[in-house]
Amino acid sequence: MEVLHDTSHVLQVCPALLLQSFIWISLMAKGVQYDVTHIVSRMCVVRQSTVLVPCKYTSQYEQVSAAEWLYEKSPEQKVRVSQEPAFEGRVEFVQPDAGNCSLLLRDVRESDAGIFRFVFSTASGRNWTNDQGIRLEVTDAELEVKAESDVVMEGDWILFVCGSCIPSMAVPTYIWSKDGHLHEQHHGNNILVLESVELEDGGRYSCTISGHEGLNSTSAEITVRPGCKLAESFTLKHLTSSS
Repeated sequence: MEVLHDTSHVLQVCPALLLQSFIWISLMAKGVQYDVTHIVSRMCVVRQSTVLVPCKYTSQYEQVSAAEWLYEKSPEQKVRVSQEPAFEGRVEFVQPDAGNCSLLLRDVRESDAGIFRFVFSTASGRNWTNDQGIRLEVTDAELEVKAESDVVMEGDWILFVCGSCIPSMAVPTYIWSKDGHLHEQHHGNNILVLESVELEDGGRYSCTISGHEGLNSTSAEITVRPGCKLAESFTLKHLTSSS
């Protein structure tokens, strides 16, 4: 019995597309790489500073026809850096040659925090990027205070944190002051711990970041009560802003 095959639904492939796919597979078989490397996945930057967002890309045997940086504030907010008014006059694109695609960002603002991605297109019409991108975090000299209890008594501990993260590219020195006088300096450590506090540990504490002394800092006033923890009142005062 002769079996008839219905060929009406057979996929028709364009010869030009077959040729392009063959060339593409051949290039990949030779070890050709097309990718974007952001070198780091996360960067912490001090507000008002200038940062170079590092980036490298590879595109062998194909010319780059277009390249740009994308910025994602949130999954719902994605824009082209070159077209975003908030970045106007503050960004400089390193020409995408020799595999360098770094981005220079000046006068960093808190609103710049988000994810940056470099994307380029090749002559074949393909787009290449790194889905992870670089997450930019922005910090300043804002002071956070953590204590054993709201009422600080002799023998308690107090922990101060200066800023939300430690800058990535140049590790700074954190300068801690008490009542306007130098208290301690910590290189690369934004935490100050007072263990088993005494009455004389009471006072107003603040921090600055080396190289960024012009940043406004917040301060915290600590009052240490003597004796056992029979609290009379709330003595760990709210953070107050100081220049």
